[in-house]
Amino acid sequence: MKRLALFSLTVFVFACLSGPGCRVQTGPEDAPLRTVAGKVGVGPEWVEIDPVPPLEATSRFQFIGLRIPDVAGTADDRRETIRLRDGSQLRIDLEIVGTDGNVTRLYPNGFAERVEFGKRTENRTRPEEAEFRVGSKFSKIRLRSDKVIEIQEVVWMESGF
Repeated sequence: MKRLALFSLTVFVFACLSGPGCRVQTGPEDAPLRTVAGKVGVGPEWVEIDPVPPLEATSRFQFIGLRIPDVAGTADDRRETIRLRDGSQLRIDLEIVGTDGNVTRLYPNGFAERVEFGKRTENRTRPEEAEFRVGSKFSKIRLRSDKVIEIQEVVWMESGF
């Protein structure tokens, strides 16, 4: 009886996931992304990137991905800084500006092929504060770093979750 229930549940989940409008994502490498810029030099002064057309949130969880050479991971518990392979730390401030003028700060929160910057909330009772409103648009990316670096690529990506 337990086997039948487990089988039925498996079939139900598979049917739901393979229906119209659903997709299965195995990881960040499958996430749709849009290249916004190639190599960008960044230092202590704000650098602005104006994507044309504006970026659009197609998922609740969107990220700016920066391909930075020699990244080893996060350097602190709050993920404010990035640890490089040589042991030094790097701090990048990144903001996106909505077509409505609102500024949203993004924080490093994932490390794979790129350093992924996304929204964050300190209020655990309001996790939706870390989500984007689907359909919102952004006309500008602003970034600066405490060290002069060259970012290899800037992308706009969704998590698919």
